Amino acid sequence: MKDSYITELSKGIKLSGYVELNDYKLVSIESMANILMENYQKANNDAVAQIHLFGIKYGKQIKLNNYRVTDIIELAGISDTYVTELNKGIKLGGFVKKVKV
Repeated sequence: MKDSYITELSKGIKLSGYVELNDYKLVSIESMANILMENYQKANNDAVAQIHLFGIKYGKQIKLNNYRVTDIIELAGISDTYVTELNKGIKLGGFVKKVKV
């Protein structure tokens, strides 16, 4: 495994403690952008982790609604350099299962 993957794996492990998946519900692209913007603004030094977390939580909805990640980022008013990070979160979401505690 490449060293860079170890860093990404560590990020996923840290995020796992904060993830609780919601059942699917229709969320407009504008609402998603607002949620992303709010999470980003509250993130302090954890902006990338918050973007990953958003992707994990809303990735299924983004895919089902055929929303473009670039559009969500643009509507949120954050840098387009975060497109890759949001895509990483969406991919991670495919590996997350809802766990009852």
